[in-house]
Amino acid sequence: MMSLETSLDTAHTIENSTKEQNSCVEWHQLRRSRVTSSKFREVCHTRGQSSAENLEKTLLRPTIRLQT
Repeated sequence: MMSLETSLDTAHTIENSTKEQNSCVEWHQLRRSRVTSSKFREVCHTRGQSSAENLEKTLLRPTIRLQT
């Protein structure tokens, strides 16, 4: 659980360096290890073995998709 904690200074640094969000590689890297509301919803609404396996792949092995 310690890896989920972030100091206020670190949070401000992250906020300032990731303002462009979707076009920022650092934003994608930081988001990869976070439980976002959309990820949480997907987990809560997963039904069946194949859906759970597909969700596992997307959560544990995400890819970075940048719009150009």
